[in-house]
Amino acid sequence: MTTFATLIFAFSRESGIVRFIRQQTDTTFKGKYVVNGFDLAILIPYFIVLIFLASYGVHRYVLVYLYY
Repeated sequence: MTTFATLIFAFSRESGIVRFIRQQTDTTFKGKYVVNGFDLAILIPYFIVLIFLASYGVHRYVLVYLYY
């Protein structure tokens, strides 16, 4: 398949690049949700703890890998 035919196929289907661009330019829910201080006060500590626990889990896997 040539490069030109591949591009035509990629842009002609609903899934793929065209679908991605449509999703990025969709304004259906624009302005419906605005981040406020309460949301940030909950989400920032949540993600900090999540990253800490994920790094602890990776550390455990590294120790098991080094053990074997």
